[in-house]
Amino acid sequence: MPKYYVKIIDTKVIVVADNPLDACVKASIRKGIISAGLYWSVSERGFDSHPDDELVDDYLIIKELEKRRKNE
Repeated sequence: MPKYYVKIIDTKVIVVADNPLDACVKASIRKGIISAGLYWSVSERGFDSHPDDELVDDYLIIKELEKRRKNE
């Protein structure tokens, strides 16, 4: 599994995940944070900005968190 660098506001987390959404969910759980109306930046190259960074809508993160909690 690849290593991802996840940024949201002033929080930065490095996680090993299957994909960018999984990385955001793991970062959310690890740091105990959830946002509303924001995009989380995800990179495989580091915390600096790169043209290939992905932006993950926090709505998708919340939906995935709910799905995982139901499956527990």
